[in-house]
Amino acid sequence: MNINENMFSRQIEEAKKTSIVAIAEKLGFTIQQKGRWYVTQEHDSLTFFPESNSYCRFSTQETGDVINFTQNFGNMTFKEAIRFILEKPLDLDLSYERVQSRERLQKMQRKDEFALPEFNGNMKRVFAYLIQTRKIDSHIVREMASKGVIREDINHNAVFIGYDEQQVPKYACVSGTLSEVKYKGEVLHSDKRYGFQENNHSKEVLVFESPIDLLSAKSLFKRNNVENSVSYISLGGLSFKALDEFLRNNEEVDRITALFDNDEAGQEAYQKLENQYSERYKVKSLSSKYSKYKDINEAWCDSFSKMVVRTNEERALQREELRL
Repeated sequence: MNINENMFSRQIEEAKKTSIVAIAEKLGFTIQQKGRWYVTQEHDSLTFFPESNSYCRFSTQETGDVINFTQNFGNMTFKEAIRFILEKPLDLDLSYERVQSRERLQKMQRKDEFALPEFNGNMKRVFAYLIQTRKIDSHIVREMASKGVIREDINHNAVFIGYDEQQVPKYACVSGTLSEVKYKGEVLHSDKRYGFQENNHSKEVLVFESPIDLLSAKSLFKRNNVENSVSYISLGGLSFKALDEFLRNNEEVDRITALFDNDEAGQEAYQKLENQYSERYKVKSLSSKYSKYKDINEAWCDSFSKMVVRTNEERALQREELRL
């Protein structure tokens, strides 16, 4: 075994000793203690066992350690999961927490207060990622960047920011911009009540699991010239804290429309949404509109690609007609 393999083996062992509850919180789950165990608001059947540092999702009988959990619920490879858990570089230096100095992190933790990351001097990487990779409408991206709700940190991650009623930043989630590494997380001490959102003071609010999904739907609505007819809010996962705060401050809302992922977690979340809010609001889901896709961004990217093909075919036909 060479030095690098030996070092990686030690990192694996260190990762396995990291609190699975702490990692679940880092991934955006809302944790509640139930005796000697911990559960989440987002998944009724997901339970953590601190004594063995393991988890079980009883609805699927899925079990594992902290690394398995990070892989499965963070959508990461084995190496990405180790990197995420330890906040230490392996062969790539990508995660948001590592680009901050250890001293600044400790200072933030001691004060127990939220602070935005250090921003990059330009947003070229984030613009390229959102517009070219995720196919988000360029005008929407630039508009939101000008409002200060989308930024790029010094490690070129996309930062999506939520503000309170006084326009003070209270929340930020971070997404990697390299397609081969699926990193995402929340800035330390983010207040999930203030999710990434756009409030158009309409009677209908659309709710999403992530900012990328929100931007995808907004791009789709812009194509149909109805983008400002609804409000948009990202839950930052599947906690309803941001929705509760939004509804508390926007009494005109009477309709809640969910655009969650087409997986078991998304289906469970919609059932909770319907059970919790249907007495006061008209609640519906649009996930069936993109049922053959994982999420609305995947559906939007496919729709965008087909639109580009049709446009190119139409242009080619026009050029041929001009020759005739």
